[in-house]
Amino acid sequence: MADSEEEQQEEGKFNMATGPVDLTKDEVKLLEALKIFGIQPKCDTPQDMLRIAQAFGSVKSEEPEHVVPKATEVKVGYQYPKLSIFFGDQGKGEVTWDTFKYEVEATVNSKVFKSEQVLLGVRRAVKGSAGDVLRRLGPDVTLQEVMQKLDSTYGCIESRESVMRKFYSSQQQTGESVSAYAARLEEFFETAIHLKALKRSDMDVLKTVLHAGLKKDLKHLSTYQCDKLVEYDEFKRELRKIEADMKESVGETKTCKPAVNVEKKEQSDLSEMKELLKQLNHRIDQMEKKQEAPQYYIGRNYYRGQGRGAYATSNFRGGRSTSHDRGSGHGTFL
Repeated sequence: MADSEEEQQEEGKFNMATGPVDLTKDEVKLLEALKIFGIQPKCDTPQDMLRIAQAFGSVKSEEPEHVVPKATEVKVGYQYPKLSIFFGDQGKGEVTWDTFKYEVEATVNSKVFKSEQVLLGVRRAVKGSAGDVLRRLGPDVTLQEVMQKLDSTYGCIESRESVMRKFYSSQQQTGESVSAYAARLEEFFETAIHLKALKRSDMDVLKTVLHAGLKKDLKHLSTYQCDKLVEYDEFKRELRKIEADMKESVGETKTCKPAVNVEKKEQSDLSEMKELLKQLNHRIDQMEKKQEAPQYYIGRNYYRGQGRGAYATSNFRGGRSTSHDRGSGHGTFL
């Protein structure tokens, strides 16, 4: 009986405290506890109310779980390396087969692109007859198969003996610079490396062959540098310096050319004058001979231009001359 009365009193207090709001007993006790301890919580925003509730008990979060939105697929162009144009035909394209092969191998070793991307770059770079080689392989082909096919078509076919013979017998040609001669020699050296006839570390052999094939004067002037310098590139740089100094010295000695040209011109003019004088003297001699030739003789002489037995007489008073012929029927003239 007493317990029921106490419960009724508590319900009355609860109804008076809550008013029209429907609160539980635990919530009312919480409010009374805040009042007893003098706590005035900040309840300006729903977030403040949530923090208070979490501080006094477990609260089920009503916020929706964070859902990561699905990324929108953006279609972009397939990336591939841009390689130099290779035609396969002699004199066409940007690079030779050896250079193109080097570009592909360097791109693969860099691991920036996948094998499929490099293959697409090769398809875009190959033109002309080389493009026809790829077309005949079909669409389902790998990068390794493409490079093997191109190398069998455009790669080196010389033997080790042939390449080494050209390497050791190389000579600097007339008018060929040191840079051009060295580049030609280095090409043979690189081919010998691929054929495993030489090693890349055999740079001393390359330096010796370079010096042996130089022109006589340049070879003589660079003997000291060849013995002193060990590095091939340093020796080549010194050769270029010596070559430049030789060109400057030759340019200085050519300053006397104008005087030589003037002397040659004077000699040619003198020769022309002599030739003209010779022709003039010849014509004068011909005219004198014509004037000296006699047309007739005075007195009782034979006339040279008539037939046998002709002679001439002269009448000094009248200036007339009579020619008598003894049987030729010619010889009358004035």
